[in-house]
Amino acid sequence: MRFEKPPLTIEEQVELLLSRGMTGDTACIANHLAMANYYRLSGYWYPFRTEESTFRLGTCFEQIWKRYTFDRHLRLLVMDTLERIEITLRTQFAYHHAHSHGPFAYTDDPSPCPSSTPQTCTSSRPACWRKSSVPASHS
Repeated sequence: MRFEKPPLTIEEQVELLLSRGMTGDTACIANHLAMANYYRLSGYWYPFRTEESTFRLGTCFEQIWKRYTFDRHLRLLVMDTLERIEITLRTQFAYHHAHSHGPFAYTDDPSPCPSSTPQTCTSSRPACWRKSSVPASHS
C-alpha cells in the first residue's frame, strides 16, 4: 500500500487546525508547530477531537501547549529522579562490591568451579557467565 498523503507546510498545518475548529494566534501556533511538530502535539489535542475529526467548541491551542509543556516538565522531573536513583544504586553497589571483594574483583573469573579446565566447568556456570562464541566488534 502506497502512502499518497502529501506533507503540509507549517502554514498549511495551522490552517488545517483552524479549519477543524481550534482557536488561537496563528503566529503562535506556527511557532510551536515548528518547535515541537504536528504529530508530537496531536496526542495532546486528541481528547478535544470529535467523531467528525473536528475540535470541540472552545478548544484553544494554548490549552494544548500548556498540556504539552506540563508533560515535558513532568517527564524531566521523573528522569532527573530516576537518574539520581540509578547513580546512588550503582555507587552503593560498587562501594560494597569493592570493599567485599577487592577493587579489581570485577576482573576476576566468577566461576565457582575449582576445576582447572574451563571445558569441564562451562555447563555448570550460569548463562550470563559464559563467554560468547561471537567475537565482539569494536567500531
